[in-house]
Amino acid sequence: SDGWSEGFEQREISTDLGDIYVSFWNSDNWFIKTAEEMGIEENQKMGGMKFE
Repeated sequence: SDGWSEGFEQREISTDLGDIYVSFWNSDNWFIKTAEEMGIEENQKMGGMKFE
């Protein structure tokens, strides 16, 4: 792991309008896209750390 931000960006953030994903990579070219625009289906899960 590269630290806190890597674990953070590999987890969805639930909102009233749906899930969002955050990435800190290459902040000069940041963007916001929906799961549909990213080609993520509702039954797909992002990999990463698991917190229990």
